Amino acid sequence: MLVPLGGRDSKGEILRDKTIGEIAKAHGKTAAQVIIRRDAADPCPRPRGPLLQHALRGPDEVVHAVESDGLRLRMDNFAGEDAKTSHLRPHFISLTSETYCNSRIIRTFAHRLKIMFMAIPVIDSAKRIEQQFRTGEEPVLVMCSDVNLYVCKYMRSSAAAYKLACELIGARMAKAWQLNTPDIALVRIKPSHWAGINQSHSLSAPSIGSRWMDGVVDITPSTYAKVPATIDTLEQLMQIALFDFWIANEDRNANNANLMYDVVRSRLVSIDYGCILNTATFEYPLSQLTTTDTILWSDLFRHLAQGQEKTSIHAIADRLIVVFSENLQQASVLINQIIEEMPSEWNVAQSVVKEKLLQLFDDRWTADVWDNFMECLIDNTR
Repeated sequence: MLVPLGGRDSKGEILRDKTIGEIAKAHGKTAAQVIIRRDAADPCPRPRGPLLQHALRGPDEVVHAVESDGLRLRMDNFAGEDAKTSHLRPHFISLTSETYCNSRIIRTFAHRLKIMFMAIPVIDSAKRIEQQFRTGEEPVLVMCSDVNLYVCKYMRSSAAAYKLACELIGARMAKAWQLNTPDIALVRIKPSHWAGINQSHSLSAPSIGSRWMDGVVDITPSTYAKVPATIDTLEQLMQIALFDFWIANEDRNANNANLMYDVVRSRLVSIDYGCILNTATFEYPLSQLTTTDTILWSDLFRHLAQGQEKTSIHAIADRLIVVFSENLQQASVLINQIIEEMPSEWNVAQSVVKEKLLQLFDDRWTADVWDNFMECLIDNTR
C-alpha cells in the first residue's frame, strides 16, 4: 500500500507509527522531525532530502551500505576528524529508495533503526533482591527503577567477566536478527539490596538484566510437547538454531533448550547467551557446533517437524538463507556499539572482544555455518 508521508493529503499513518514514535522519543525529537516531508504535488515523489534522518552519537569509523527491499541504507562518518572531537558530531543515516513510500518498508526500516541504535538502558535496583534462582549462574530477580522485574546475572569475582560480555553480545545480536528475546538493561544493584544473598558478587560492577516476562512457559524435556506444532513455530525454531550455529552457542541443546514459549503471542522466546562464542572462549578461533550441540537434535524439533512435509521444511530453509544474509548485514553495524556499551568494571579487553566479533562475519565462517546448519537439518529430518 502506498501512503503519503506528509503534506496536504497525508492521513498521518507514518506520523502515528509506534516504532517511529519510539525512535523519536528516545532522541528527544518528534515524529515529524524524524520523517522528512515529501513534495505534495507529486503523487509518488523522489525525496528532496533523506526520507529518514537519524542522528547517532558515537565515532563510527566505517562507511556501511546495506541493500534490502530496494532500500539503500547509508551510514556516513566524519573520516579524518580528530579522534578527541569526532564523538561530538552527529552521524547521519539517510534512506533513499524508488519505493520509499511503501509503508511496510518504512516500518521495517524504522524497526532496524530502533534495534541498531537504541542504547541499552542503565537502571538501578528499587528494592531488595526478591529471589535467587538455583541454576548455573545463580541469577537474581530484582525490581528496578523502571518498575520492571529483571533476572540479573552479575560479576562473581574480580576476574574478567567474559560470560557477562557474551550475555550482552548474544542479546544484542538476537535483537538484530529479530528473534523474540527479552529486553535487557545494565542494572546497578545497590549494596543494601544484596541482603540475604550469600553468593559472592561485585558491588561496583553493573549486572546484566533480562526483563521478566509474564505468560511464558519454560520449555523442558517434560513440557516441550505443549508447544503447538505449527509451521510458524517450526520456522521460529529453525531460525533460532541457525542463529546458534552462527554465534557458536553451545548451551542450547536437547537437555537445555534455553527457550520459553509465549502463550499470549504464540511464539518461542530465546534466552541465555552466556555460552555463545564456544562457551565464552576468546583466546581461540571460533569452531563449529557438532550435531548434538544444536536444538535441531532434540525432541522439541522432532515434535514441531513431525507431520510437516519435507517440502515445507525445505521452503523454510530457502527463506532462511535470504534472512541469514540480511541479518548478517544488520548485525555487523553493532560491533562498535556493543564494545562501547560494555561496562569498564567488567574488566574485559575491548580489542579481544572486537576481534572475536569480527570472526562472526568472516566469509569462510558464515559459509561453513550455513553448510553445517543444512547438514544437521537434513540429518534430523530423515
